[in-house]
Amino acid sequence: MPTFDPDMFNPKIHTWDEIAQAMCQSELVHETNVVLSFIPVAASVWFGAFWVFFITSFLGACFDLSFVIMQRYNRQRLMKLLERENKRNLL
Repeated sequence: MPTFDPDMFNPKIHTWDEIAQAMCQSELVHETNVVLSFIPVAASVWFGAFWVFFITSFLGACFDLSFVIMQRYNRQRLMKLLERENKRNLL
């Protein structure tokens, strides 16, 4: 998946801990976008066509929700990688 700033997730530049933190921040941004995507539904009061506003808001929310799911899935994998790396460094 494309990212806004690929350097935020580059392991050659950042540690895995920093990448995990960037993933958490990205997830929060996308969760906020999911909620805010329903604000245009209020415009249906002035313009009518409630279902047009609702459907486009719902599709926008689904798009951002896909990024939230991806961040959560990948963060769990990254945490397992960090645990293995920490165990290896302790030995």
